[in-house]
Amino acid sequence: MDLAKPIDLTGVFIPPQPKLIQQVKAVGDDIHKFAEVISTDPGIGSMVLKTVNSPAFARTNKINSIPQAVLLLGCPYVTNIINGLLLKRSFDKVDARALENFWQGAKDVSLTMVLLARQLNILAVDEAYIIGLFHNCGIPLMLQKFPDYLTICREAYDESVDSITEFEDHHFHTNHCIVGYYVAKAWQLSNDIAEIIRDHHHLTPIADKSAYFKGNDQDDLICLLKMAEHICKLYESIGGQSTDHEWEQNKGMILAHMGLSDLDFDDLQELTQDQLGL
Repeated sequence: MDLAKPIDLTGVFIPPQPKLIQQVKAVGDDIHKFAEVISTDPGIGSMVLKTVNSPAFARTNKINSIPQAVLLLGCPYVTNIINGLLLKRSFDKVDARALENFWQGAKDVSLTMVLLARQLNILAVDEAYIIGLFHNCGIPLMLQKFPDYLTICREAYDESVDSITEFEDHHFHTNHCIVGYYVAKAWQLSNDIAEIIRDHHHLTPIADKSAYFKGNDQDDLICLLKMAEHICKLYESIGGQSTDHEWEQNKGMILAHMGLSDLDFDDLQELTQDQLGL
């Protein structure tokens, strides 16, 4: 995506990084201080434990405390979980009913990416989790600025549209991927994660698919994201479509990069849907 193109973010509120994240980062790898900071927000602490004990994280033994979670998973991993939990809290001014499908989709995609990463032996499980939660975080902010955004968003998923982001650009002079990119930068997520958020609708049906992939760790993660979006049927819940046109355009490239056949992917899809009850 070309950031040199004119972008209009006027009136789009980019939420600042929450104070709690700043505090946990400030204590570094000190497990006890890390746990003390989290304990100042009991709601977040309980949600962290609920998340790490979910089926996607495949723990054989239940984690019963924040110190135990940090010891087993590491501070960066738990910080990513907290980032995701605080994301929804940052959008409390946006109509919750209008975004019910969005929040459920974000949760489903993040957990699906974790399961896929584990099944495919991809080590970046914590990055997969945070990408799944944040990849569409620009949507609530677009809705906050543009009351008709969800209508235009659904139109963008239509078969006749070549690019979801370009369709949004035409109507709003910006798009949810660009807005999400700036949220990721404001929350100090890694550059790789911010760029995946920015570019996740930028896979175009061109002859030489290698033109997109950059030969680095982003490749596996962007493929996991597109697989998870399809498995979780965001084309239905967000796009209002019965067919995932973007997936149909790009699945050959994605599956080839991951070394998967159509049958392999069908098995992965069935497995993850069963485990998450999708």
